[in-house]
Amino acid sequence: MCGLIGFIDYEKKINPERFDDAIDKMHLRGPDARGARIHQADKYNVGLGHRRLSIIDLDQRANQPFYDEDLGIIFNGEIYNYKSLKEELLKLGIQFSTTSDTEVILKAYKQWGLDCVEKFLGMFAIAIYDVGKSKVVLLRDRLGVKPLYFYQDNQTMIFSSDAVSINYLLDNTLALDKRAIHGFFSLGFVPALHSIFEGIQKIKPGAYLEIDLNSKKTKQTQYWDLKEHISDLTYKSEDKKKLKTLLEDAVRLRLVSDAKVGSFLSGGLDSSYITKLLSDHSEQQLSSFTVGFHEDFDEAPHAKEVAELIGTAHTTYYLQPHDISDILFKYSNFFNEPFADNTCIPMLYLSQNSKNKVKVVVSSDGGDELFAGYYEYFTFLRYNRRLKKVPGVLRSTIKTIIRVLYSFCPNTSQLKSKLWKLKHIFDANSSRQLQNLLQFGSRISHPVLKEVVDGNVLKQKFNYGPKLNNLNTSSDLKKMLYTDISESLVNKMLVKVDKSTMGASIEGREPLLDHRLFEFMFSYHEDNFIKNGSTKYRFREIINDEFEANNLLNKPKKSFETPLLKWLKEYYSDYIESELKSINKLKIPYLSQDNLLKLWKAYHNIMNNQRELIWRALVFIQWYKVHILQLSENIPNQKRSIEIDSGYD
Repeated sequence: MCGLIGFIDYEKKINPERFDDAIDKMHLRGPDARGARIHQADKYNVGLGHRRLSIIDLDQRANQPFYDEDLGIIFNGEIYNYKSLKEELLKLGIQFSTTSDTEVILKAYKQWGLDCVEKFLGMFAIAIYDVGKSKVVLLRDRLGVKPLYFYQDNQTMIFSSDAVSINYLLDNTLALDKRAIHGFFSLGFVPALHSIFEGIQKIKPGAYLEIDLNSKKTKQTQYWDLKEHISDLTYKSEDKKKLKTLLEDAVRLRLVSDAKVGSFLSGGLDSSYITKLLSDHSEQQLSSFTVGFHEDFDEAPHAKEVAELIGTAHTTYYLQPHDISDILFKYSNFFNEPFADNTCIPMLYLSQNSKNKVKVVVSSDGGDELFAGYYEYFTFLRYNRRLKKVPGVLRSTIKTIIRVLYSFCPNTSQLKSKLWKLKHIFDANSSRQLQNLLQFGSRISHPVLKEVVDGNVLKQKFNYGPKLNNLNTSSDLKKMLYTDISESLVNKMLVKVDKSTMGASIEGREPLLDHRLFEFMFSYHEDNFIKNGSTKYRFREIINDEFEANNLLNKPKKSFETPLLKWLKEYYSDYIESELKSINKLKIPYLSQDNLLKLWKAYHNIMNNQRELIWRALVFIQWYKVHILQLSENIPNQKRSIEIDSGYD
């Protein structure tokens, strides 16, 4: 894990010292080294800045920005197959000066141009300055594991791992995007097509952006999209071996590191299987880590049993109320956009404790989206089938009844919240109906939001999910999975993993996000995901073989819970109240201080989604104070330097 930031400055007005400071706003992403260089051409300046977390080739020769003749690169992530690519390039007579994957990327680009991205297996956000062709190229991995933001106007182009750093380099002049704020309060994260700042965009997963430095024109190309691999093939007996081989290769590649690798083990199917394969392929005993709670839903004892079965050196870190104080008070230091998934708290705690033993952790994120592991899919599919069968006249009657009931319900009632969601389902077309079903449990409805969130924000429509009408499948399950992969996986789950591991300056890796696995699974009929009442049907076959159908893994699936919302009231009441009371004093926009305080006072008697709304409001308040009002900085003092070229060395 690293952090990158760069710019193209046609007016040559960007201050080098401010650029230096912007780099260090990402110090958590890379505490091991930093580099910065500004290239001065006739018509523009190009800046490249980097913070490094050293994982592959620990030598300082591999520090970034990295150069090879007239090419420069800054890079965040890992190319797991870099060794085989290097062998391929060596056979072509190409020489190397380091053992890093960074140099392999640059040499591959030099040899094959942008087609090189098709050869990369990994997670990556890459910026290449091609002096000879007078262009800058930005590339993002296929599933969007690594973040990559950009801003562009007539004078400037800025790109970074971090939206806050871009705004800082623009002298903090960007307004907040009300659509993104609406999306955040509704969902707990900023949806895909938005960023928290107006004008800052995200490079799409599986895309690259070319910037012509002479014409200032940009071109974004989608080099990979899962929808191109969706089919309904028949699963044959030999395909089981193919899937198993792909899984083993994905795990084996994630062990490539010059730093120690460990595993996050929850004891569930996915993490148990991944940890087992990691252990089998490790040259030394694998370290595994679990976070536990002294609560009824604690899964740590089960994870310990699985670790003993596999044979890892296992450590459980029990999280108690007093342990979260430092994380809670500094929560928004870890996030460049508001993000309110409260499972980040235990994951940050687990990451910060694990860093004392390893520098790389492998997790099992993505398994539920890859193999259809959420039991909610059963419910959504059943409801969707029933909705499709409702005749037009009856549908119209139901919509009228919902609207009438909705108009008479008090805003604070749970029924009104459900009616609002039902109204959106019945009002939607078939594609949007499916996506609205997916949001049914997690989205906070307008009746709840408008009690505390400004109406001008709620009027702004945010985009959620991809268009489904052009998918080459009639399978509602695959459409749901494609939506989850495109939206909640990349903008919620992967943000959580990236920021939580970043908060401890360790690297997180996810073998189940290997794009080859997604291409494989989505080429087969939906029965291979869910069959005979079982989720993850084909994956379970392989797991049962690996563990010889051990009953230890045949436990009902549980969602990962945290006691955070309970602890807020019991142990942090004074802190929460003081934060809520700062809204008017600090002029924090879009929130009603009085109504939030009323909800807080009635905390034990309000609905769960109202409690969740208080947590989201707290996150937004803290984020606004840290990143907009800049009332808290967490940048270490250190010697810094920046190189400035009047040409290209």
